[in-house]
Amino acid sequence: MHPTLLIEEKENEQEYDMGDSKNAEKIRKMCEEYKPNEKKKESNVELKIMLTDEEPVFQNPRRLSPLEMNAVNMRVKEWLDKGIIKPSKSDFACPVVLAAKKDGSRKMCIDYRRLNKKVIKGRFPLPIIEDQIDKLKEAKMFTSLDLNNSFKSTSHL
Repeated sequence: MHPTLLIEEKENEQEYDMGDSKNAEKIRKMCEEYKPNEKKKESNVELKIMLTDEEPVFQNPRRLSPLEMNAVNMRVKEWLDKGIIKPSKSDFACPVVLAAKKDGSRKMCIDYRRLNKKVIKGRFPLPIIEDQIDKLKEAKMFTSLDLNNSFKSTSHL
C-alpha cells in the first residue's frame, strides 16, 4: 500500500495515491506552479503574550557597521513597503542581530532572550516526535516551506 497525500484545493480536498505515477506528476506540477496569495496583508489571528510582570523590556541597539546598518535599513524598508511590518511606538525594544548564513550572507534576527525570560509559557503539548516520524516512514516526497519564498525545495526519495 502506498502513502496518500491530502491536498486542499479551493475549499475541497483531494487525496492522491503517491504510488500512482500520474498522481505524482500532477503533484509535482502543482508544486511547480504554486504562487502565493500576496494580496492578503492581515490575518484574523490574535495572539496575547502573557508576561510575569508589566515592566517593558528595553535594550539599546547593538553597534553595527555602516554596511550592516544599511542592509538592516533596506530590509526594514522593504518589509514596510510590502506591508509585512508596520511602525510601532511600543515601550519594548530588542536589538537586531545579524547572523551569518552558510552562503556567507547575513540574516536579520532579533535577540529576544531577555523578553523570553519574562514570557509565561503556554501549555500546549507537542506530539511525540517518534510517532510523527513513524507516520512518514513510507513517504516518497518531502517539501520544505519558506514563508518568504513560498515552496523552496522539494525532495523525492
